[in-house]
Amino acid sequence: MLREALAREGGCGASELLTELADAELLGEPQVRAAVDELLAGQRESALASLVELAVEQGLPLPLPGAELRMRGGTYIAVPDLYWPEAAVAVEVDSELRCVSEGEAAWMRAGQHRMEYLGVRVVYVGSARLAAERNAVGGELAEAYGLGGEDVVELVVTER
Repeated sequence: MLREALAREGGCGASELLTELADAELLGEPQVRAAVDELLAGQRESALASLVELAVEQGLPLPLPGAELRMRGGTYIAVPDLYWPEAAVAVEVDSELRCVSEGEAAWMRAGQHRMEYLGVRVVYVGSARLAAERNAVGGELAEAYGLGGEDVVELVVTER
């Protein structure tokens, strides 16, 4: 049912669906949460594949998917969805939709803020916007890559 609600024409978006489920206090139900997580994971994987394809169309090198960023001393920074180490550019997709609790959301935002504080340029992309404004998102990726990070602290990048 959840998949149909998102897929049908004129249906709701993922954020609206999550809001409705939260308002109905259904997100705490293990079966509902598992179904939502599966749905969002599929949506994110599709968006990530589209973003990599879009980056290649824009003439950008392939980004690293899910690379772990740490400072030289080993301090954890974040795991962005996509990362170009040579330009210090990270991409976060549907960040707010992945979080079940405010604690998870705070942890996610903290990682994003740490990246930005350390000079990494972070591009935030929603899968709905990617579908609706593909060319605009491609332009933003190319622009971010061209600008790169600013005063970037040396980071250790571990590929997954």
